[in-house]
Amino acid sequence: MNLGKREKVMLIGGGTVVLVITLWFFVFNPYLNRMDTLSKNVMAFETQLEEMKSRSASYLQMQGKVEEVQAIVSSRSGNFELYSHVSGLAQDLGLEENCELKTSSGTRTRGSRFRREGVHVTFGDDSPASMEELTKLLYAIYSSVEPNGYPALLVIDNITVSRNSAKKKGIRAEFLVTTPGLV
Repeated sequence: MNLGKREKVMLIGGGTVVLVITLWFFVFNPYLNRMDTLSKNVMAFETQLEEMKSRSASYLQMQGKVEEVQAIVSSRSGNFELYSHVSGLAQDLGLEENCELKTSSGTRTRGSRFRREGVHVTFGDDSPASMEELTKLLYAIYSSVEPNGYPALLVIDNITVSRNSAKKKGIRAEFLVTTPGLV
């Protein structure tokens, strides 16, 4: 085949265009897309790594608190009785006639080293009680200290306060006082 100069230039130009398009679609474009995907993946993994570091620090902090609670609970003398403790707090405040206490069965969360002991308190059922008296009792429970000097770790759950409809004056409150104990 004998091609003229013009045909040779056209053939070389067309081949160059086909080569550039082929390189773009089959080499450079996939390479750039892959680099973009990898860059996004690296950023996502770095974000996940930071989140894992944050959660790890949070876990270690919570683990420290669990060990602290375990140390407090294990340091309790064998004579710590939640019912007696709450009853004593009510007596110290002169509110024993306003409180009815019932022992609640202890529960244990599966996989936990602790069980929860509880005392169900009905306040102001038999005699009129004021919100101030309830507040004093709740504060005494919340801030109470065991005989060994450690915090009592009492939690007040499921509190319900209403008007005492039977006595037509004062308030009536029900709540559950719980504390952790070792299994």
